[in-house]
Amino acid sequence: MTAALPLYRIVATSSPEDALWEQVVALRLQVFAGEQGIADVQASDADDLTGVHALAIDDDAEVPTLIGAGRITFRHRGRNEALIAWVVTDPGRRKQGVGTGVMQALIAEADARGIEETLLAAQAHATDFYRALGFSPIGRPYESSGIPHQWMSRPLPRRRGLLGRVFSS
Repeated sequence: MTAALPLYRIVATSSPEDALWEQVVALRLQVFAGEQGIADVQASDADDLTGVHALAIDDDAEVPTLIGAGRITFRHRGRNEALIAWVVTDPGRRKQGVGTGVMQALIAEADARGIEETLLAAQAHATDFYRALGFSPIGRPYESSGIPHQWMSRPLPRRRGLLGRVFSS
């Protein structure tokens, strides 16, 4: 018999509630500054105001608690592209599908908008995670804040229509 994983919900928002936003910033700082030792991390940026945020919330706690988050911005480089950033999961909730749930919500948002290409800068240790979600490496690996990274891309899935013609989903 296996124990059931704790439940959570994913909420997509373009303007996180104040209480949740404080938790987003705190989780980013915990992971990127505390756990990964990035000294100059800015836990928020201008794209937070225009992006769509996928928030994983544990409602089983006394107070709804953020356990994962990610952000997608659109019109990246002025094109029909999206950029996913700030994907983070509470260390105590990893390997429970939280990051996958956050990413699936962000990908669904890009696909629903007909975004031709979705990009992200993956930390090298997470490239297999993103590959499983349909992303492929592009360009050469690089280093940011002392951590190896790899740009990755996911095209808008195509589907076949009548007579085998290809359509965007």
